[in-house]
Amino acid sequence: MRYASLLDILCKKPPHASNQNDALLLQRVTQFTDIEDSVLDAWLQLENANLDELAARVLNDGLLFEHYLSQLADDPDKRTDEQKAQLETFRMNAQTSLDQGRAALATKKP
Repeated sequence: MRYASLLDILCKKPPHASNQNDALLLQRVTQFTDIEDSVLDAWLQLENANLDELAARVLNDGLLFEHYLSQLADDPDKRTDEQKAQLETFRMNAQTSLDQGRAALATKKP
C-alpha cells in the first residue's frame, strides 16, 4: 500500500488483536514495515533513474527514522517528550527526502 506521507503511517489505527499489548506491537510492526516499503520503493525507483545521490539520501533518512521507531516503546504514551521530538525530526527528514525523490522522479518521466 502506498501512503501519501510517513505521518499517515504513524497515525494509522492499530490492527485488531486479542489484547492491548498485542495491538500496540502489531501497530508498531505494521508501521515499521510500511515505512520500509515506502522508503525502499522510492530508493529503488531513484536508483533505476540514476539519481544515486538522492536515492542514498532517501535510504539513509528513511532507515534512520525506521530504526529509531523500532527502538521506542510500543505504546506511544510511554515515550518521553524527547523521544517523541526526535522521532518527529527523523520523520520530517525522511518525508522531505521522499518528497524530493518523488518530485525528481516526476520531472524525469516522459
